[in-house]
Amino acid sequence: MNNYYPKIILFLGSGSSAFAGYRTFETFPDLIFNEQIRVEEELPPLHSTTINFLKEIQQTLLLSSPPKPTTHDNFLWALNDYKKLWYILRVDGVLKSRFLSSTQLWGEFSQFSVITEDAISDITHTTIHHYSAKKLERIKNDNEKYELFKNISKFYEKLSLKNNSDFPMLHIFTTNYDMLLEDLFLEFNNEAPDISLINGIPNCCQEGSYWSDSEYSASNNNKNRFFLYRLHGCVSWFYHGLGDEKVYFHRRDCTKQEINNLCAMYPGFERYRGLNPHAFGFRQFYKYLLYCNVIIFIGFSFRDDDVRHLLLSANSQRDNPIKIIVIDPALRDTDIHANFLESAKNTQFPVKTPSINDIKSIDARFASYDFDNRLFKILDEMEVTNEGKTKFSDRAASR
Repeated sequence: MNNYYPKIILFLGSGSSAFAGYRTFETFPDLIFNEQIRVEEELPPLHSTTINFLKEIQQTLLLSSPPKPTTHDNFLWALNDYKKLWYILRVDGVLKSRFLSSTQLWGEFSQFSVITEDAISDITHTTIHHYSAKKLERIKNDNEKYELFKNISKFYEKLSLKNNSDFPMLHIFTTNYDMLLEDLFLEFNNEAPDISLINGIPNCCQEGSYWSDSEYSASNNNKNRFFLYRLHGCVSWFYHGLGDEKVYFHRRDCTKQEINNLCAMYPGFERYRGLNPHAFGFRQFYKYLLYCNVIIFIGFSFRDDDVRHLLLSANSQRDNPIKIIVIDPALRDTDIHANFLESAKNTQFPVKTPSINDIKSIDARFASYDFDNRLFKILDEMEVTNEGKTKFSDRAASR
């Protein structure tokens, strides 16, 4: 088992959690601008200046050339740029003397800084409240929705069997902040007691415990395991302060934690990229990309350079190009191929762009009717050539 490499690895983007009621980055701004939604979600009040300020940024994004999507991350990148501008103006002698020499300008910039910090705080608190919410708990009295959650849990189990029928196992990578997978596992694991979810936290969700990569190695020799790697952190992960590099699990009281201690790949908070847990997840992702037959992306926008570049780099080291399956209603094979071609221009490392024949897209929303049958049909019809290489069957129509 120590030399075991999965045939299939799974990558989850925000679209994989949308069925449960979690917002994608595209729809996240509704949580800010729609007061009715904020009331329904029981979100904390906003600062008085935030709405109008973010609407200004929204217009700037739309009018930029080329226009930028008004998404969660683009709002935060803009705010982070303003925050850095204020810092530079205060510490750079030349800029300070030219632009902050008058009391009036100093006051205007200082007030702008306060508005910026308030907006960052509002978006971050909204992010933590929303993605930490237990959506599964809220639909337990709705039989139809509850059955949908249950079927998705079974989907992951079935995919683990496709990966290896002798000892079902699935390596899952995600850039999501929510804890939907943990909730599914804890709710439905009583029907599959031999399956465990390993995410680096003792007992999956032990409050106050800290993340450790030893959780993965200690479980590597056991069967029936789901290994979850959170590349961008989690809204329930927090540092405890200077001098302590551990990342602690806080879900019950995550909304009361200091937001500057949030452990997430988050615009303005992207610290310690080379340290665990982030580094461990990316290293594991690269390792399995070198050896798996196929990677399945669900609800992933392909805007993350780190993910794209790792795949392109791993592909350059392989004799047999990795096969890519994408479940997303907005992406076609040609879109994904063009995305990789563009991404290859933005890295200095060796890359190999997947050919159009190495990509299959399924135009369906995750958890929609028949999405799983279409996926499993493609997996079942994958062929092995005389040279031992895998390829998509000509019969495996993806769209």
